Amino acid sequence: MEQDLFKSMNMGYSCYSCSIEESLEKLQPGSHLSMIYDTEQEWMSAIIPFLKIGLKRGQKCIYIIDSRSPEQILNYLREQGVDTDQALAKGQLSIARIDQLLSGAGACGPEQLLEFLDSETNKALSEGYPALWVTCEKTCFYRVFADESRLLEFEAKLNRDFFGNHKCVAVCQFERKKFNPEIIKGVILTHPLLILGNRIYRNFYYVPAEEFLSHKEGERQVMQWLSNIKSFNHQFYFLQELIDSIPTPVCYKDKNGVYLGCNQAFAELMKLPRENIIGKTISEILPDELGLQFDAMDQELFANPGIQTYEWKIEYEDGSFRNIIVNKALFHNPDGEVAGLVGVIFDITERKKAEEALRQSELKYRLLIENAADGIFTLNPEGIVVDVNPAGLKMLGYSREELLGRNVMEFVKDDREQIRSRIESAENGAQSMFRTHLLKKDGSMIPVEINAQKRHDKFFQSFVRDLSEKIKMEEELAKIDRLNSLAMLAGGIAHDFNNILMAIQGNLSLVKMNLAPDSQAFEDISDAEKACERARDLTKQLSTFARGGAPIKELTGIGNLLRESANFVLRGSNCKPEFQIAQDLWSAELDPGQMSQVINNLLINATQAMPQGGTIKIRAQNVKLTKEMIESGIPLSEGDYIKIEIQDQGEGIAEENLEKIFDPFFTTKSGGKGLGLAVCFSIVKKHNGYIKAESSPGKGTTFIIYLPASAKKVETKAEDTSERIKGKARVLLMDDEPMVRKVGKRMLESLGYEVEAVEDGKIALEYYQVAKEVGTPFDLVIMDLTVPGGMGGEEAIKKLREIDPEVKALVSSGYSDKPIMADYQRYGFSGVITKPYEIKGLSAVMDKLMNQNSN
Repeated sequence: MEQDLFKSMNMGYSCYSCSIEESLEKLQPGSHLSMIYDTEQEWMSAIIPFLKIGLKRGQKCIYIIDSRSPEQILNYLREQGVDTDQALAKGQLSIARIDQLLSGAGACGPEQLLEFLDSETNKALSEGYPALWVTCEKTCFYRVFADESRLLEFEAKLNRDFFGNHKCVAVCQFERKKFNPEIIKGVILTHPLLILGNRIYRNFYYVPAEEFLSHKEGERQVMQWLSNIKSFNHQFYFLQELIDSIPTPVCYKDKNGVYLGCNQAFAELMKLPRENIIGKTISEILPDELGLQFDAMDQELFANPGIQTYEWKIEYEDGSFRNIIVNKALFHNPDGEVAGLVGVIFDITERKKAEEALRQSELKYRLLIENAADGIFTLNPEGIVVDVNPAGLKMLGYSREELLGRNVMEFVKDDREQIRSRIESAENGAQSMFRTHLLKKDGSMIPVEINAQKRHDKFFQSFVRDLSEKIKMEEELAKIDRLNSLAMLAGGIAHDFNNILMAIQGNLSLVKMNLAPDSQAFEDISDAEKACERARDLTKQLSTFARGGAPIKELTGIGNLLRESANFVLRGSNCKPEFQIAQDLWSAELDPGQMSQVINNLLINATQAMPQGGTIKIRAQNVKLTKEMIESGIPLSEGDYIKIEIQDQGEGIAEENLEKIFDPFFTTKSGGKGLGLAVCFSIVKKHNGYIKAESSPGKGTTFIIYLPASAKKVETKAEDTSERIKGKARVLLMDDEPMVRKVGKRMLESLGYEVEAVEDGKIALEYYQVAKEVGTPFDLVIMDLTVPGGMGGEEAIKKLREIDPEVKALVSSGYSDKPIMADYQRYGFSGVITKPYEIKGLSAVMDKLMNQNSN
């Protein structure tokens, strides 16, 4: 078996020409492979395809784990489309630790493991499988072998006693950093095939089992070394021959000036065939006068031995030319007599061109410096400014005469020690880049980034970039990062709280249905419902803060939205609105509920800023953002926008707080939560807009919002006058939360529907299939979007439509920000309802869905 495996082996690794998957497909029983890897990606590229291909070919597969978990392996296989549930159920796939497979035998030897593999292989064959495919994380053998050397003994005995007569394929996994290098060396010697990277290689270092077990592998290594020496000599002669054919022109003559030989590069330089050069003198090749000049230089070399070097320009008949450097020296015969000379010629035409280009670039260099956007300062070794470009003068506000001759330390206020340290680093030849602040002529400070380096003439060149605008952008990005850091936590809280509210609100509405409207209990329940609504608003703010609430956009008139919000918020207050809204104001694609939340928050802030009352100015106009406006600090793309301004007459915001007002949980109000403006920031950002605040103490605050405009016009919508509507249909309700299932079922039954409630999408599919088969199909399905650890609505609807393409399904979730909630039809649903919901809203959605045509 071993001889057959290696009959085509040659020097070095012989790599299969096909991919890892194709190579794995070709594996035959008796294959013994070692995988030595460093990264998780290397591991995944081989082991997961190995298992997938084994399962696809109908082999029985065993994965012996150590550091990885069974779920991790199964998830990787599922991502590759493997039906792991089926494979596990029918016993085709097993994943276990070595001590579990050996029944907790503890430390053991190679013989016990060979018996285990023999038993498992025979068991697989008896169960009807063609072969057993096994892979093992070899770190697990530290658990069963008291001596790590037994591992190599085991690998060798596998080759001798097992693979030759067993229908088994094995891939042994070795994460290189977890094993002693000597063990890795032994692994290479004991595995016929190696997986490295994403290829399978035949291993010429492999030592047959008998030799390895008798410790004769040293003799095999000596033979390999001798073979390598021979190979090296072959390569040396090849390289020598290669050097002889280098493209640099080379020629050699005898002492009479007759060419004895040259390479092709010399012939090309002379623009002559090789046969028209060899056997002739330079005078026979070149024109008389030129030939005599070269011959005279040759004679001078013979008279004064050494190395002769000179520069020359060859001009050809077609007008072209080459600039060359000629190096010549004498060579001798074995008796030590001068036999001739050898010449090596370097073409420096391109170098000459480069030197000319350099001269031209020096002329352009000054223009570049003069027109550079960054400040460029030249300092002498004492730190005195000896040159500066116009950008540097403008940056600091000085004239050239005022700036030259001054020490750079005069423009540094607080970071002098840092500057001195950086200059010392530059003096040692290192490039020094750092940030600091420079003092302008008017006394103000500007943030800058300085890249300083020492020139060859010991002067310093400093490139100074004004970071004022960059820092503003960095602060905006930092603000976004702070918001995102709380996103997942807030979203999870909102979802779980919505489920709780669903149970509370649903039960309250059910109780209220059975109470007299004039009873005290009815009034108490109504108060509790109002409290639920306030709690629902809070979860909505949390959800919006977490991910922007995945706005469900519709074409909206901004003017009406501003007026309605202002009239609602300011009703009963001592503040009044003053509108300045353009008559031709564009519409916008936005979520009216979310944008109303933004406007309401800003108006509430304005009223709180004016406890004595006053006027709140509300302006809206069309603007077209240009490149110049964006560069001035508006982080948006060019295009049409609606600009909204809400201005109060309060005390304003302190400068040190202005940059923090959109941070989560930042507030200056007693009892404030610090979420309002953070939510505003998140909503506007999710609408691809921008919000900022401008304020001066004592002069009020103006909030400015930019929203992308739409060219479409708003159509008037009919007013919704729906009431609670009874229905009659069979409904299947799926939700993983027991209290939501319970209250949801009762609410639906109170509306007249016949309801079955289940906790998982997989169970819902079974109920739906059985009901359809026995002639009592469900008319509508309501499915929770997310089921932790189970099948949620998004996955279930795909399978449900395979059973019944005409199914009517409603998606429900406490995650209002999920994309599926905003675009449910694209995912296969007929309608959507967000938790928590009450009976009236539920009845309206149910009635609309039951009375529409099937999708």
